[in-house]
Amino acid sequence: MDVNGKVVIVNGASSGIGKALAVELAKLGATVAICARRKDRLEQTLEEIKVYSRESMCQGCDCTEEDQVKKMVKVVYDRYGRIDIMLNIAGIYNPKFVRDSVWQDYYRDMNVGFLGAVRFNQEVLPIMIKQKRGVILNMSSITEHLRPLGLSAYAATKAAVYDYSDILHKEVKGYGIHVGVIEPVLVESEMTVTGKPPKTMEEISQEIVQGSLENYVDFNSYINMQAPEVSAREIIREGIEKERFEVYTGEPQIWTVYGFLMRMLPGLSRGLFSVMSASMFAAEGDPAMSKNPQPLSKQESGKKAADPSKAMNALFACSRPAARVIKKVYVNLDEGLNRSVYKFGKRLVQR
Repeated sequence: MDVNGKVVIVNGASSGIGKALAVELAKLGATVAICARRKDRLEQTLEEIKVYSRESMCQGCDCTEEDQVKKMVKVVYDRYGRIDIMLNIAGIYNPKFVRDSVWQDYYRDMNVGFLGAVRFNQEVLPIMIKQKRGVILNMSSITEHLRPLGLSAYAATKAAVYDYSDILHKEVKGYGIHVGVIEPVLVESEMTVTGKPPKTMEEISQEIVQGSLENYVDFNSYINMQAPEVSAREIIREGIEKERFEVYTGEPQIWTVYGFLMRMLPGLSRGLFSVMSASMFAAEGDPAMSKNPQPLSKQESGKKAADPSKAMNALFACSRPAARVIKKVYVNLDEGLNRSVYKFGKRLVQR
């Protein structure tokens, strides 16, 4: 679908990928209706959007509240007379081990990241079916394939989004509506950047041994992540213009390939992350490792600690061309099979 002249709702547009998508869509000629809970942030985003699209609008909306979602969709439809594209980007990120979680942690993640998308889709689907055209993209994550320790609520939410989107895609494709999922790796956002001074690799290693989930975000400070504007352009090109079901974006791209592998061989993921669990168990039984790490000797402290981030990012950069090829082949095969079967079956049905 060409985005020029289209009406787009972006839920979760106050920061990160959602904000970047809203701005990039406006640059391409779309009329954008943005919403999120933080109205002050939305108004700042709208100022940027109106440079390119003066008809765009914003409205505060909590996607966990059905009445607010209904009102948002009604306001947009009444104002513009159509809704062409729905982008469900809102989500939360709160790492916790299962043993430290309560059921409310899972409900909170699901209520925003999964049910928030469901609420919006339930409202825009009748409009799109009436139009016989539309695009819906829901935010999943490569984490849904990797399933690392401490992200059970987040990964479960993203898995729910993926499976729901897969079924919805099948149900509405015949009505001219495309449904897809966005699967980011690491993109600069409030979820992936702390804004605090970076910790040393030694401190991060200690966090991993001790089972501290701060290591996920702390480690990100050493990785060359993708700018949200770059991800937004990829999402628009692959998810909206080319109408791919799965849109992979973010860096390092080799992690996307790792996600493909985890999908095909989930036992590999269980084995690798179980090793981390074993190291945490060992640390809990060793007070010196878990709570009182030995200080460096004077001789050791005088040495400059090696910074592995340059070598790591160089490795990621070297692997990028191969990762892109693998990603392209995988997506093209998957999408090609999907479209070929659909076209063949549609001809049979129409005979």
